[in-house]
Amino acid sequence: MTSPDKAAPTGSFELSTDGSNGLAGLTDGRTAAFSSDPNAVQNYTNQTFQAMTSGAVNNLAQRSSTSLNSFVGSAIDEMLAGLCRALAGIDVLGIEPFAFLDGWANDLDAQAKQAISTASTAQAAANSAITTLQTQQQQSSTGGNVVSLPSFPPDLSGSLGPAWNLGGETATAPWATDKKGDVYLASPSSGAVTGRRYALNQAVMATDDHQATTVATWTDPNSQTYTGLIVRAAGDMSSFVYFLVYQSSADLGYGTWNAATGTWTFTDWGTAPVTLQVGATVTLAASGNTYIGSINGTGVVSHSDLLGQATVGKPNRSVGLISKQNVDGWGNVSIGWAAGSFNATDTSQPTTLGTGWSLFMGSNTPVGYPNSSDGLIHPLSKVFDTQRQLANVTLVDLGAGSIQIQKAGWYALSFACEFVSTYPTEGAVGFLLTPAGGTQTMARIGAAVNSTTVVATASNLIYCQVGDQIQPGVVGSGSGSGQIQGYGGGFITYFEGALVSGA
Repeated sequence: MTSPDKAAPTGSFELSTDGSNGLAGLTDGRTAAFSSDPNAVQNYTNQTFQAMTSGAVNNLAQRSSTSLNSFVGSAIDEMLAGLCRALAGIDVLGIEPFAFLDGWANDLDAQAKQAISTASTAQAAANSAITTLQTQQQQSSTGGNVVSLPSFPPDLSGSLGPAWNLGGETATAPWATDKKGDVYLASPSSGAVTGRRYALNQAVMATDDHQATTVATWTDPNSQTYTGLIVRAAGDMSSFVYFLVYQSSADLGYGTWNAATGTWTFTDWGTAPVTLQVGATVTLAASGNTYIGSINGTGVVSHSDLLGQATVGKPNRSVGLISKQNVDGWGNVSIGWAAGSFNATDTSQPTTLGTGWSLFMGSNTPVGYPNSSDGLIHPLSKVFDTQRQLANVTLVDLGAGSIQIQKAGWYALSFACEFVSTYPTEGAVGFLLTPAGGTQTMARIGAAVNSTTVVATASNLIYCQVGDQIQPGVVGSGSGSGQIQGYGGGFITYFEGALVSGA
């Protein structure tokens, strides 16, 4: 400060230009700080402030990350990012000395988002494991059928792994799984259209009362897309009940799919507002004529089908997923949220407990089969004509005795047949296994018999997965075609199996 006559007050300190008072000995940086060049002042201020604060801020961030969980840590990161941006925008005499803090803010933002993403992924995985355990416990109490998939096989395209039947509008994106095993519609790079895809598990529920559950693992924030659950579905999706969950709403209703025309119908019973978050557990339950769609254990929309609009009964016990892809007027593609797991189970006790089947040939009219010299088991055709018992498995082809497995585990199998006349001169019987989505192979073969032996048998224990198909077969050699016959009581040519130990 100077006096009105601009003379220096008595006792004041004056800068000299010759360095006699010692200021000329300052370093270049500090000299610049006392200069009149604004750029020099800004650079010096930045360096000084950064040197003073970087240690403190780094120390705070380190303490936060080591002593707080990911949610609290992400909140602190966001707070620090906001503070840094506020400081970065401060104008001091026409300059912004703290502009470098913008970079720090971006780093903190990224760190916060990563923390939230990691926490959400962990929560989704935990919820998937919990729902799988709950489903298995429910199945243990009812004795019904169950599907337990805490995750899907990773990195698939056009497939969800074995034991799934996929369908829907073929012009839409196919089902796929990412590297973590999350299921979604893989958007094509071009030519995308709005449409839907479904996935039905090959394990059919044993009763009309059942439920399906999945967990949302990541979402596309678009109000026009959804992923949902399907229960009480026909095997060809000609009828089904749905729970479609968008980002901010959910629909409960019944629908149809016509594969020949490629058309859907959806009739909503009810709609409710929701807030879908990563890690949310989504459930659709059917009991009697009542349907309930739930998120995180809380029912959000329900309906009692007093008019019987939904088709109910044994042919309508399939369960699965459905998802919609949307393309707007500008060609932007959005997809429904990803599902990280799938679980389903009966919620009431089946009329017939246990899992197994009994088929036999009641006709004594001989049925031929081709002989071969390759020594391999070959499938039968039009041999079996009567179903004695069938529980919790799917009969694919009665004549061939082809059975599709709905519950994984060890199966005790028994096959016997009567050869007619002296053919084959040598032969044997056994079992053929076709893994879900795989190629048929010879699973077991019994001891060979000769022309003096009338009946050949095979009994084996085979482990089967859901979706596998098992059937009997014959190998024979000799001149001409061999023949098999049966009797009315079904005691001589038969194929039976039972689940003796579940997965």
